[in-house]
Amino acid sequence: MIRGKFITFEGCDGCGKSTQLKLLSDYLSAQGVAHIFTREPGGGKISESIREILLNGKNAEMSDA
Repeated sequence: MIRGKFITFEGCDGCGKSTQLKLLSDYLSAQGVAHIFTREPGGGKISESIREILLNGKNAEMSDA
């Protein structure tokens, strides 16, 4: 049985979550710790494309209003 930990970083847009996740991923790699780095939505080719569309400020017509 493989046991692991699940770590999440929460915060508002632009507060540095991705930066901290990258630093943690680099540290774990340097320590030889197997891990999976992902984000929401993201992680796969299609989800990264969806993320890019959602975060693109030029897509102003997409609104929850």
